[in-house]
Amino acid sequence: MLILGDNGAGKSSICDAFEFCLRGKISRRGNAGSKTRREAQNLISRGAPSVEVEMEDGKIYGRGSGKEEPKKIKLKREDFAPGFSMCPTVLSRPDIEVFWKIDPSERMRFFFDYFRDTVRHTGYVALEIERAQLEMQKSLTSMLQNQLYLAQLANIPASSIPTKGKEDFARWREKRFPDRSALPRARRKATSTSLTRGVRRALNALEKSIDEVSRGSRHIESQRRLAGAQGDLLPIVSTELSGVLTEIAERVSKDFSEIAKLSHVDSIEMSSSPDAMGLEIDCVLATGDRVDPVQILSESSLDLLALLVMLGVADVCSRRGQNKFLVLDDVWQSVDSVHRNSILDYLFGERFKKWQLVITVHDRLWARLIQEKARRNGFPLKIVEVTQWSASLGPMVSDAVISPLDQLATLIQTAQPEPLCAYTGRSIEELSDRLTIALGVAVSRIPGDRYTLENLWPPLYSKINKYRVDQVNQEIKDAAKAVDDIYILRNTYGAHYSQWAQSMSRAEVLHFANAVKELWERTHCETCGAPLSRFKVKGQDVVDWPCNHEK
Repeated sequence: MLILGDNGAGKSSICDAFEFCLRGKISRRGNAGSKTRREAQNLISRGAPSVEVEMEDGKIYGRGSGKEEPKKIKLKREDFAPGFSMCPTVLSRPDIEVFWKIDPSERMRFFFDYFRDTVRHTGYVALEIERAQLEMQKSLTSMLQNQLYLAQLANIPASSIPTKGKEDFARWREKRFPDRSALPRARRKATSTSLTRGVRRALNALEKSIDEVSRGSRHIESQRRLAGAQGDLLPIVSTELSGVLTEIAERVSKDFSEIAKLSHVDSIEMSSSPDAMGLEIDCVLATGDRVDPVQILSESSLDLLALLVMLGVADVCSRRGQNKFLVLDDVWQSVDSVHRNSILDYLFGERFKKWQLVITVHDRLWARLIQEKARRNGFPLKIVEVTQWSASLGPMVSDAVISPLDQLATLIQTAQPEPLCAYTGRSIEELSDRLTIALGVAVSRIPGDRYTLENLWPPLYSKINKYRVDQVNQEIKDAAKAVDDIYILRNTYGAHYSQWAQSMSRAEVLHFANAVKELWERTHCETCGAPLSRFKVKGQDVVDWPCNHEK
C-alpha cells in the first residue's frame, strides 16, 4: 500500500496505529527507549482510544478500549500480536537520522527492542535504569554543591552535614538551626541563632537535593525489582543481535555497492564489540584504507546504508518467524535522484516479493516512481491519499489516482470540459516527452531543454507514421492520427483563454480526451506500464515493449 499525503496530514499517525496495535507502543522515536505509561490517549474527547488490525486469516487483534467481540482478540499490555515480536513494524525517518548519531561503541542500543518476548521487555527497563542513574549523578552533584555552599555560609565543616537521608538531615537541621519563626518576637530574639536568610535558603536547597537523590534511588530500586534484576545492569540489547548483524554484513555491503556505485568505496564491513554494545561499521576504500562512513559518505549515502542495514535485519527476522509486514514511513526523502530507481528495484525485487509493505510519501514524484516500479515488478499496489486531518476525526483517507492514464480516465467520467481539456493537454505533453525519449525521436534542441508540446508532438507523430506496420501496428498509427487531428484544442481551449473557444462542446473535449487516452493505452504495456521503445536486438533496430510481457 502506498499512502500519499502532505506533511502534517496524518500519515505517521496511521503508521503509529499499526505499531501500537501489533507491538503495544509508539514511543520508539529517536530510539530513546522511553516506554510511557499511556501510549495512546484521547486528548480531544472523552472517549478512550482503541485500534484494531484484521489479519488475512480473518482474526482481528485489538488494543485499547474497544468492545469485546467473539472474533476479536484483545491484546494485553505486555503482549505482542503473534509474529511481531522480533523487530519493529515501522521504520521511520527519525530512525534513519539517529542511526549515525549514536557513538559506534554504543550503536547496538539502536536495536534495543529487537528479539523480545513482551512489550515491557528488559531493554526498556535497562534504558530506564540507565537514564535514572544519569539523573542520579546530576542530583548527587547538585547535593554536593549545596552541601559545600551551606558549610561556607554557616562556617561549619561540610563533613558534619548529614546527607544520607531526609530524616537524618531534618533532625540535624532542627538541632543545629532550630526554626524560631513561630515563637513570639521577644523569645525569638532571646534564642536567636546564626540562621540568616542566606543560610535558610541554602538549607532548603540542600533539603530539596537530598529529597531528589532519595526519590531517584527508590525509582532505580523499584525498576530493578520489577525486572527481577540484581547487581549488574540488565542487558540493553538481545544476545541474538550480534549473530544477525554478522549474517547480513556481506549482503549489505554488496547491495550498497550495487545501488550507490561509489568507485572509491570497495566494500562495507560490520563487526560487534565483545561487550555486545558496540557496532563498528567501516568503509573499505579502493586504496585499502578503512574509514568511518560518516567521514566520507554523503548524507544521502549514509541514509541509504542505514536503511539497508535495517531492511537486512528485518529480512533475517522474517526468516526466523516475524510476519512479512513492514511500514516505511517517509524514509525516501534524502535518497539521491540517481539512486531512486535502484533502491526501488531492491525493494520490489525478489527479497521482498512476498512482503506486505506500507509506504508513505508526501512527494508526488516519488509516488509516481513507486507506482511505476511496483507495476513493472508485478508488485500489487493499492494507493490511498490522506486528504486532510482534524483533531476530532483524525486523518481522512480516500483512494488516490496518481498515474496520468488513471487520472485521465477518472476525469473523463467526472470532470467539466475546461479542467478535462486542460489535463488532457498536460497528458499529451507528458506522453510526447516519454515517447520521444523511448523511441529516440530527433527533436530540435532549444535553450535549457525547455521543450513544449509543439517541439515534441510533430516530430513524434511523424516518426510513428514512418514506421512500417510490422514495427508499429495500425492501431497505434490510427490512435496517433486521431490525436493529431484534434490536439490543437490543448492550446485553444485547455491551456489559454480565447473568447471564441468558450463555445466548445463537451463532445469535442471528450473526443480529444478519449483520443489521448487510447494513444496512451496503445503505446504502454498493460502489465507494467513500460512505454513502446526502440532498441537493438542482434544489431537490428526493434520497436517493441522492452518488458517482454504478452500483449
